[in-house]
Amino acid sequence: MYNVPKSEPVILYREIVALFVIFIIILYLLYPADKILELVQKEESNIDLTITYLEKIQKTNPADISIWERLLELYIRKGDYNKANDLIEKMGNYPKEDISSKAVLLRFILNKNLYYATNNQKYRLILSNMAENLLEGFKDDKIRLAELYKDYLSLAMPDKALFFAKELAILYLKEKDFKNAKIWLENVYKQALATSNFDEALKALKALISIEPTNITYYENLAKIYIAKKEYKEASNIYLQLAEKDITKRKIYIIKAIKTLQSGNMLSDAAELAKRNEKLLIHNKADFEFLMKLYIATGKLEYAKELAIMYGKSVGALK
Repeated sequence: MYNVPKSEPVILYREIVALFVIFIIILYLLYPADKILELVQKEESNIDLTITYLEKIQKTNPADISIWERLLELYIRKGDYNKANDLIEKMGNYPKEDISSKAVLLRFILNKNLYYATNNQKYRLILSNMAENLLEGFKDDKIRLAELYKDYLSLAMPDKALFFAKELAILYLKEKDFKNAKIWLENVYKQALATSNFDEALKALKALISIEPTNITYYENLAKIYIAKKEYKEASNIYLQLAEKDITKRKIYIIKAIKTLQSGNMLSDAAELAKRNEKLLIHNKADFEFLMKLYIATGKLEYAKELAIMYGKSVGALK
């Protein structure tokens, strides 16, 4: 047994750190940098050692954005927001444009963490104002755009999330990747509805229909958007298209088309549409009464008279 006094440490902590750094730098010189970096970035047992290493490597490999991001993450985990902010300032002043532009992303990450930690609305406002700059900085980076979309959704900012969903839809459409384009167009539609942005919702649905022209749901949603925009004639025309596409529900869609025109106070058009489809529409007493009220309300007394003559005698037998 070695008789070492407990009051005298064999090796100081700072010496351990120094040895660790020297060891890692030697590894960095001898082995592929990406492999060493991958190992260190997974190290969770000692944040201080990992930070020390990354700070050293960042000086020799400043172009690697993943090092900046990992350092920022570790500073935030330690609650060292001053160092985090200094890192972002340093990155923003970096001479290479592709590095300095990513300082915006790191500032977003920092402010997002500060907002979640403090619930201070000041940081929420900063995050809201950063959306357009982030979109511009990463407009061709589909992975990053998708992450930012999720970030702004988690921040309950559907209007900002819409920016990123729209950009992704455009990118995938340009590449003719219609599977992914469809996913992001549906996200555009959802966030447009969440923000009552009916024009964007309309554009998204029209694009979706061009990709999948047999999808009945898209047409039904399109009609609903036209109604929300008070464009009743257009909505009615969509229902008439659906009546042709799905003959099993033809009567249902024609009645919707008529009622939509009524909602827009286009009573004469509603009556004419009903007249053209009388034989299809009259199946029961309720149908007869619906058309009779429509004709009378629009002053189409001749239509009402003809309807009564044709169906009046048998209306009692209708259920």
